[in-house]
Amino acid sequence: MVDWTRVDGQAIPSGQAFAAGALASSGIGIGTITNVTPGDAQNTITFTAVAGATSYNIYWKTTSGVTKLNGTKITGVTSPHVHTGLTNGVEIFYVYTAQDAETESVESNEVSGTPNASPPNVTTLFFGIA
Repeated sequence: MVDWTRVDGQAIPSGQAFAAGALASSGIGIGTITNVTPGDAQNTITFTAVAGATSYNIYWKTTSGVTKLNGTKITGVTSPHVHTGLTNGVEIFYVYTAQDAETESVESNEVSGTPNASPPNVTTLFFGIA
C-alpha cells in the first residue's frame, strides 16, 4: 500500500520528491523557468522545453506560492512568453506546466518579476553664453 501526500496540488507517493527536470507521476517531465525579464507593463518568461510535451501553461498571481489550484492560467504558451497588460511596480509570481495528450505535469520552480516603466529618453541641451 502506498501513502499519498498532497504537494503543490498533486498527489505523489509520500517520501518521493520531484525536483525540476524530474519525471512526474504522469511520466511527463517538470521543466524550469530560467528567466523572467521585466519590461514596461510586461514580463517575459523563459522556460525549458520538456520531452513529450505538446503544450505549456503558465500560472501566475501577485503573491508567492502560486500553483495550478490558485493561479491564473495562461494556456498554450511558448518560450519565451511575453505577459502583457501588467501594472508597473507590482511583483508577479510564475510557475509553468508541461502538458501531453493525457495529463498536465506538476508545477515548475516559482520565479517572479516586477514590470517597470522604461526610463524616459532624456536629452540634455547645453547653451553657451556669449
